[in-house]
Amino acid sequence: MIVTESRRRLLRHLAGFAALTASAPLLGACAGPGGGAGSDSGQGLLKIEETPATQATKDLWAAAQSGDVAATKAALAAGADIEGIDFSENHNGRRALNYAALNDHAEVIEVLLAAGANIESENRTRFHPLHHAAEAGSINAIKVLLKHGANKRAKMYRGGIPQQIAEFKGHREAALLLVP
Repeated sequence: MIVTESRRRLLRHLAGFAALTASAPLLGACAGPGGGAGSDSGQGLLKIEETPATQATKDLWAAAQSGDVAATKAALAAGADIEGIDFSENHNGRRALNYAALNDHAEVIEVLLAAGANIESENRTRFHPLHHAAEAGSINAIKVLLKHGANKRAKMYRGGIPQQIAEFKGHREAALLLVP
């Protein structure tokens, strides 16, 4: 059989289409618009009640966001709720560990984990700290969370795993660290 140039182009086109089709489940489960509709999607949104936070807990959230290790330790010593969830900046909620992961504060993550923070805690959209690190491309946070056993296969409510979140947000280096 003689393969003409036009047939070669057609074969390349079909091969590209096949590759795109094969990746469709991955793309469908990501955090992107319309993602996650399928039998392997996540478990839906969590219902988490908003409760008033103490000043120590609010100080912990601020310290985790800013990466202030001394203030993190001080807030914990003052009785901050390490699993307290903040809805003031995001209606899905974030805990201190989520803030530290999102903002790439590896030292604060170490302090929080040593103090007993749940590495697999979830917010309303079932984002774990590793999802937040992936979303922001927080390489140092990802490395620390993985070192402590964070689950690369944890699914958010639409079914997306951290690697898919990183890919969707354009954080290639983070996505490569997160391949299950």
